[in-house]
Order: sequence, then C-alpha cells, then structure tokens
Amino acid sequence: MILYLVLLLLTVPLTLALNLNSIMQNPHIINMPERISETFYAHIDVIVPLAVVPLSLLLGVILVVNLYGYMQKKRSVDLYHAMPVGRTPLFLSRYFCGLTVLYLPILLTFAVLYIMEMAYGVMLPQADTTLLIIRLLNVLLAATAAFTFTTFMTVCSGTMFDAIISVVVVSVTYPLMVTVGGMAFSMIVPGMSDFSMMDPTFDTAFSPYIAAFIPYFSGVNLVPYYLWWILLTLALFAACILLYRARKSECAESNFAFPIPKIIIRFVATFAAAVCTGMIFIAMFQNSTFNFLLGAVIGSLCTHIIAEAIYSRGFKVLKKSFLYYGVFAVVFAASYGIAATGCLGYDTKVPNIAEVESVSVKLPFYHWSSSYTDINGFSIYSSQ
Repeated sequence: MILYLVLLLLTVPLTLALNLNSIMQNPHIINMPERISETFYAHIDVIVPLAVVPLSLLLGVILVVNLYGYMQKKRSVDLYHAMPVGRTPLFLSRYFCGLTVLYLPILLTFAVLYIMEMAYGVMLPQADTTLLIIRLLNVLLAATAAFTFTTFMTVCSGTMFDAIISVVVVSVTYPLMVTVGGMAFSMIVPGMSDFSMMDPTFDTAFSPYIAAFIPYFSGVNLVPYYLWWILLTLALFAACILLYRARKSECAESNFAFPIPKIIIRFVATFAAAVCTGMIFIAMFQNSTFNFLLGAVIGSLCTHIIAEAIYSRGFKVLKKSFLYYGVFAVVFAASYGIAATGCLGYDTKVPNIAEVESVSVKLPFYHWSSSYTDINGFSIYSSQ
C-alpha cells in the first residue's frame, strides 16, 4: 500500500505542482488565476485516466492474488477452513481488507489535490469541489468493480492461473465480440447501423478493466454506466459469498471449482474469433458468404481447441468439449440465419411517408458540409 501511495503522489500531486509552478513563474501570462484554474483540472483530467486508474486496477489484481491465493492451494485452504471462523466472515474480512488497502491511497491522493486546490487559489467555477468528488468516485467505482470481478473469477477457479486467464480473456473477447458482431450485422442486413457503437456501457458490460476508462470520454451518457456497474458489482459480491460458502476445499488446484464461467468465457471467445476470422477472410479474399463461413469455422474451431487445452492442461477431455462447440455452432448458425434473411423483416420495414419528418444518413469517416432535400422536400442530412 505504501508503494502504491508513493506512486500516486509522484504521478499526480507532484507533477501537478511542477506544472502549476512553471506557469506561475512565467511573467508573460496575463490572467494568471484563470490560467492556473484551467491547468489544474486539465492536468487532472489527463493524469487520472493515464496513471491513477491503471495503478488502481493493477493493485486490485495483486490484492486478489495475495488475499485469496490460499483457495487455490490444497494445504492452505484446509488450514484456513479448519479455523474456528465461518466461511462468510473469512471471505468478508479479506474482501473489505482489500478494499481498504485499495481505497486509502486514492483518498489520500485526492485529499492532497483538494489541499492544492485551496493553496493555489483555483478559481470558481472550475474549483467546484464536486468536480474532484466526481473524479474520485469514478476511480473508486472502477477499482471496486474490477476487484470484485477478479475475486468472483478467483472463487470460481481452481488455480490462480485460470482465474487471471479468465479475467484477461473475457475483458478482451467480450468487447471484441460485440464490436465485430455489430459490424457483421451492419454488413449483412441492408440499412442496419452498427449497433455495437450505440452505447460504450453495453460494449464493455463484462469488461471492467476496459469500462474503467469510459467516464473520461466526452459525450458519453454515464447514467447507464453508473447503474450497470453498481448493480453488477453488488450482484458479483453476493455471488462470491454464496459460491464461496458452497465451494469444496478439494477444488483447489483443479481446473474450475464451478464450470459455468469457463463454459461462458469459452463461448464468448469462440464467437468473437469466428466473426473476426470470417471478416478477415472476406477482406483477404472474395467477399462471399462461403469465405465468411469458412473463416468462421476455422477461427472458432481453433479458438475452442486452444481454450480447452489451456483450461484442461491438455486434450484429454477435448472430445467431450465438442458438445459445447455444437451448442456454439447452433447459436452462430441461428444468428447468421437471422441476419442473412433480413433480421426478422428489418430490411423490408418502410415507415409511412406521412410520418417521416427527416432522413439521417450516417456515413462513418465522411463529412458533408451541406444539407440536402429529396424530391418531396424532406430534409436529408449527414450524422457522424
């Protein structure tokens, strides 16, 4: 915790103080108080997502490994569970100990920032205290969500290696699945926009390590973000308690204490790989249904085999795992069939012309400087 606090103080208050002092020593700046206020929050808006958030996420992983590593070792778990302490108090004491170690350096760092805000005389309205509080709460929510998510994976896993691999895989493959899946649907269904770009909260719904950076993008509606991650964190916390109480000690050093997360993660990774490989094939070769499906089969099959080999430490149960691959194949075929046949009538649905007020044409990477109307006088404009 001390090292973490030192790193935060060096990367945030110290660099901010150096930046502000360099401005104060410049005699050519006319409106010094306003310039200091602008620099204060501009520096925080840059350094928090670049340093504070990554350090908080990294410490959360380190804490989970140290606090719950005993669950993955047979000797250690037998010793801990033989103590005259119930499983729920044992889990809760370590969980809140981890959050305390995670929170204190962040709180101290933002306390120093508040003192600096007063000391440098940062002007209103930039010096609204709620701005610092919002930034603090964003960091705490992201750190708590990632810490709880990693703890959940640890409770479900039999080894710490499987837990970390699961966290990394789902954090990468879920956003990839949503993104490339949306791109594929927009390419197959005439007139369908890329729904994967509608809401970043949806795109990163099960990837806390990526979602932690959403509040630092401009123009994003953060209400769904806050609601989702608060509710999901609470749900994962409750699931951790229930699963830990039901977790058998002999699951330590096995593949998974509870196999459902493994099955879901493998499905997500396989689906993402299928769509990605299919799109790569139609980009490299001819744009045809055959090339897309061929790439999807090759990518999904390779990903399924690799995932099973990693989780099972070999190919002993590979034959049995193809049952789950069959389930994936059915879901993928159904999804592609829905898209290829017009997505349940999406491509043929035409609104009543009397109800049309305007038409929006969305062309990514293209910008129109003029507005247009059709022959009936309806406004046609571009939207980015």
